[in-house]
Amino acid sequence: MPLAGPYLISLCDAAQKSGFSFVQPVVLLNSEFESQQWAQEILVLLRDRETNELDEELKPLCDLASKYLNHLLIAARNPGGKKTPQDSTNPTPDLIRLHSIEDLLSEATTGRKQSALKELVYRRDGYHCALSHYSFKPPGRFVVPRCAHILPFSFSNKPSTLHALEAFTGNAITAEGVQGNINHPSNAFNVQRDAQVSFDQLAWGIEALQQPGGRWKYFFRDIRNYAATVRLNDGDEIAFCNGKAGHIIDPPDPSFCNFKLALARIVHASGVSDIIDELYGYDDDDEEIVNQPAYLGGPFVSDDVLMRRLHDRLPI
Repeated sequence: MPLAGPYLISLCDAAQKSGFSFVQPVVLLNSEFESQQWAQEILVLLRDRETNELDEELKPLCDLASKYLNHLLIAARNPGGKKTPQDSTNPTPDLIRLHSIEDLLSEATTGRKQSALKELVYRRDGYHCALSHYSFKPPGRFVVPRCAHILPFSFSNKPSTLHALEAFTGNAITAEGVQGNINHPSNAFNVQRDAQVSFDQLAWGIEALQQPGGRWKYFFRDIRNYAATVRLNDGDEIAFCNGKAGHIIDPPDPSFCNFKLALARIVHASGVSDIIDELYGYDDDDEEIVNQPAYLGGPFVSDDVLMRRLHDRLPI
């Protein structure tokens, strides 16, 4: 684990001196406790501390948390990073539909063409928004589609984020896999614009659950206030692969969906989402944030900035 390794080794050394039992499950990747119980033990330990000063034994754990916070959570929430690029104009439908799926995949993954990716997802999922239940095209009432990336498009150009991702998932998701599929249908779905914005803001997520027989189903998960255009409730199934090529084109990658959902829940539970909303507001205009000289998770802001803001919120 390239990012977590040094911190866990230091934490293990500290544990041997102080007798902290909660470190061993991390180092050995094995525990008699469920993860939730293990986390609760850590919280109890921290709560019972008689000082608010950072103990030397706990510093490696806090350093690791800081790295994950900046290189995963902030990168996922995406202030300062380029968001999913969108075409300003649509290509001629009759011409693009002459392309084979193989040609479109090449244009999307190698050429990073968003028109090709969007067309692939149309062919896989159809022309109805799975979140708003409206059509993407006339006749009748329709909504403007956006192509949403599950893992942010900017991940592929952030080495520290990719290292953190590998460490966090135990290489279940690799940097190579992300870079090769960042603009692939397995990392995308078409959705109404407001729903896409609130997805990028980690207001809702997608949970992938494997069914008997190996088939995957996808479910809407409510994290916090999301776009009013979303007509699903927590636990409702999200219908993918209803298009004419739904049986040919890869569905959303379950590991990408569940990883993004985990990050969304952590960002909300930790209070990070509230801090970001205070700093940037709810209208995260791409150009305004990208053009800022300093932003959370950027090269000119210390990793400690967000940690200090979070600490200020803790009850003393």
